[in-house]
Amino acid sequence: MISDRHVMTAAHCFDYNDPKDHTVMIGVIRTEKGGAIARGVKRGILHEMYNPTINIPDYDIAILELDQRVVIILVEYLKQFM
Repeated sequence: MISDRHVMTAAHCFDYNDPKDHTVMIGVIRTEKGGAIARGVKRGILHEMYNPTINIPDYDIAILELDQRVVIILVEYLKQFM
């Protein structure tokens, strides 16, 4: 999360599909355990110099704009790890 509506991720996740076809799961590493905040993707912006046809990770970055704000009370979330 880089703001309440934006997530930074890898551009290669969208080599063969539209970012808007994805759901972002926030707050978990494994979705089968539950507890995630789910948000749709309003818009995806891949780095303009990212090239999926070459096997070099340069510029492998994307910013996703979420369809809704995410409000996380960090202190409560972190208590589960203490």
